[in-house]
Amino acid sequence: NLPTHLPSLTPSPETVRTLPVTPIPTMPVAQTPQVTASPSGQITLMAVGDIMLARTIGDLILTKGIEAPFEFTATKLNNADTTIGNLECAISERGEPEKKTYTFRAPLKSGEALSYAGFDLLTLANNHVMDFGTDAFLDTLDNVHADQIAVVGAGRNSASARQPVIIEANGLSIAFLAYLDIPRWNYDYLAWVAT
Repeated sequence: NLPTHLPSLTPSPETVRTLPVTPIPTMPVAQTPQVTASPSGQITLMAVGDIMLARTIGDLILTKGIEAPFEFTATKLNNADTTIGNLECAISERGEPEKKTYTFRAPLKSGEALSYAGFDLLTLANNHVMDFGTDAFLDTLDNVHADQIAVVGAGRNSASARQPVIIEANGLSIAFLAYLDIPRWNYDYLAWVAT
């Protein structure tokens, strides 16, 4: 249960994902009573670190197809009930690079690549999601949502950026939150705080 002093953490319907439950096979009715699926009480989570689909990986997506970056991992990633990762780039064709050392912007097909790989949830609380400004960030949100991938740790406003994503499967609910804490270094990341 969420504490009552944090009412803004009540999930909105678009942040709750229900994954399919595999039904228990049943015998023909004539041989045995009908059996209904029951939750297993277990969820298999697969978590990866940073996912950067810009530069040469973006070129690979455009020339070889959406499967190319995940050619050797998609089967494994799809075997989990829930697969999560940290998207370290914008997915857009818009925006200008921020004045920082490294900026990453992936092609629009990247959302399809992430869906093909089996990602259910991406954290956007990182130091690259706004590399190409607000328009590219909003494109990123739209792109991954269009491919049925939930995001956590960033949003169109402060409330949605802090909203948990709750994934329900096999009789369990798991809430995810994501935050970024990065020192001021060669770029003022505090300017990216959701308002």
